[in-house]
Amino acid sequence: MLSTKAQRRRLLRPAIPTLLTAMTLTLAVAMAIWPGAGSHATTHAQNAAPPPPTGITATEGNAPGAVIVRWNAVEAAAYYRIGWVSVDDIAAVLAAGQEWQDAFAFTDVANRGQTSHTVPRLAPGRQHAFIVASLNIRFGSASWSDWVYLTTPAATAGALTPTPVPTPAPTPTPAPTATPAPTPAPFPTPTPAPTLTPAPTPTPTPTPVPHGPGSATDRAALVALYHATDGDNWPKNTGWLTSRPLSQWYGVGTDDAGNVISLSLELSDGWSTGQIPAELGNLVNLQELYLGSIQWTGAIPADLGNLVNLRALRLGGHQLTGGIPAELGNLASLEELYLADNQLTDGIPAELGNLTNLRDLNFRGNQLTGGIPTELGNLANLRGLHLGGNQLTGGIPVKLGNLSNLKWMFLEYNRLTGEIPAELGNLSNLEGMYLHENRLTSGIPAELGGLANLRFLSLGDNQLTGAIPAELGNLANADWVDLNDNRLTGQIPPEVGSLRVLYLNGNRLTGCIPATWRVSVGRDTNDLDQLGLPFCAPSSDASASSNDRAALVALFDATDGWNWRYNSNWTNDAPLWKWRGVATALNGRVIDLDLDYNYLTGKIPAELGSLTNLQRMSLSSNQLMGSIPAELGNLANLQSLNLGDNQLTGTIPAELSNLTNLRELYLSGNQLTGCVPSRLRRVESNDLDGAGLPFCAP
Repeated sequence: MLSTKAQRRRLLRPAIPTLLTAMTLTLAVAMAIWPGAGSHATTHAQNAAPPPPTGITATEGNAPGAVIVRWNAVEAAAYYRIGWVSVDDIAAVLAAGQEWQDAFAFTDVANRGQTSHTVPRLAPGRQHAFIVASLNIRFGSASWSDWVYLTTPAATAGALTPTPVPTPAPTPTPAPTATPAPTPAPFPTPTPAPTLTPAPTPTPTPTPVPHGPGSATDRAALVALYHATDGDNWPKNTGWLTSRPLSQWYGVGTDDAGNVISLSLELSDGWSTGQIPAELGNLVNLQELYLGSIQWTGAIPADLGNLVNLRALRLGGHQLTGGIPAELGNLASLEELYLADNQLTDGIPAELGNLTNLRDLNFRGNQLTGGIPTELGNLANLRGLHLGGNQLTGGIPVKLGNLSNLKWMFLEYNRLTGEIPAELGNLSNLEGMYLHENRLTSGIPAELGGLANLRFLSLGDNQLTGAIPAELGNLANADWVDLNDNRLTGQIPPEVGSLRVLYLNGNRLTGCIPATWRVSVGRDTNDLDQLGLPFCAPSSDASASSNDRAALVALFDATDGWNWRYNSNWTNDAPLWKWRGVATALNGRVIDLDLDYNYLTGKIPAELGSLTNLQRMSLSSNQLMGSIPAELGNLANLQSLNLGDNQLTGTIPAELSNLTNLRELYLSGNQLTGCVPSRLRRVESNDLDGAGLPFCAP
């Protein structure tokens, strides 16, 4: 828990960019360091955030002073945080002796499929900086994008009104698009769990239905939409209700034959309300549909099932009522079906199991009843299944274990009963399983321990019984596991001590707590102090964490640790997780070492090769010299290694080829010679091309 309001504000806001083009170098340097930034490694281990948004742009909006911020969707995000700040305001608060953060403003929006947000009423003629973050939970750790900049014009045009006669309107000048500033990230990007990438599914070829240029059917459907949503008062409605070609109606795209293939009305959020006109189902060539800025009410027309070429149907966050039409199962080209956060009732149609191209199904936050259709197990391409926050009953279908491409399963906050199917252990690509707040019974399947890519396992607040499977200790990539408030019995298996975060309170556990977990008492990553159990007697393995301590001390001594930029708690008696830049598992073993931009000098000690539980090491952007120790090839659990931008020399050790779990490798910006071991080609993310070295012969 954050103990003060100031600490929470630091968690909510990003690090300031170290380069602001409109400000002096002195001011940029003054804002370059975010207070408390060094706690990032520990915070990430406690509550990992989703990947940061990419593709950030900022353009002028329709209203004076409005700016539209856009980004690429982040599937795993529960919330987006959009922040902005005026460069002039930063200068003013610094001159007043305040922190730059006092000028920063932000807003949170739930992830309902939207990838844009309008920031209203910004001061004209000023340069503003914009940034977007993704969050896993509200007030949790945030993954921030790069900053982008835009100077609001001294005057902006007002809203456009409908054109009553077919007089061609002048072509508007495109709004300037902001470009991300070349700012180095103040923190390293969290290492994603390795994902098995399935073969891509070919996109179905749209089936054109000849209507002719500007067909009367398409035109009538658009007119019905206009009247159903008070189009006369849209902020922008250029071309609508005129005799112009439909491609000249604002937000409408057509093919060469004049058939409507895209419809996207970028209005201010909640500008208009109305019911979805059934005539939209006549736009049978439609492929893209975005009407999220209209607040929809009433039922979803069954006629939308005629849109056989539609790739995405996003109607989340409205006031839609009634059932989900079974006719939506006819949308053979559909890849995304987003109906979250409405007031939909009745059951989930089994016909949706026909949507074989579907990648994301999101019905969370409705009032759906009945069981989860077994037919959903036919959705072989599904990546995300979001059914949380409904009133679903019955068991979890065994056939969901067939969804080999599934990455996210959200079934929380329902009334599901029965066992957790062991077949869910077949979901080899799964990263998140959320089954909490149901009425599930029986034991936890040991097969869940085989989910190598799983990052989040939430089984709390059920009625699960039996012992905790030792196999859960195999979840090497898990950021947290929550087994709270069940009816689990027996002793805590020492194997689960390898987990980063584990919650066990509210069960009926007996015995003692593994002695190696003493070092984690008092951390937010567990609730050991609430279990009421003693610690076990130390075992022969208790010395493992002391070996880790010795390796870190060797690094400190070899790289002039007393002159590091940040070195709090290093070499003292504090638990290793309190050492700046170090994160540990519950058993005290070091799993993360992050000392980027920290003024390290000297050579990398060979002792680091004894950190056998280490998953991530980042020592980039320092002044390290000498060769890369061959002993690093002993780090069998290492997934990410970043030694870039130092002064390292010599060859790349062939022993690095032994790191079979390595997913990221960054070595550029050094003075390495020789060749790159050929087996390192398999590393998914690397900058070996930037090293300027050939690959060695196999």
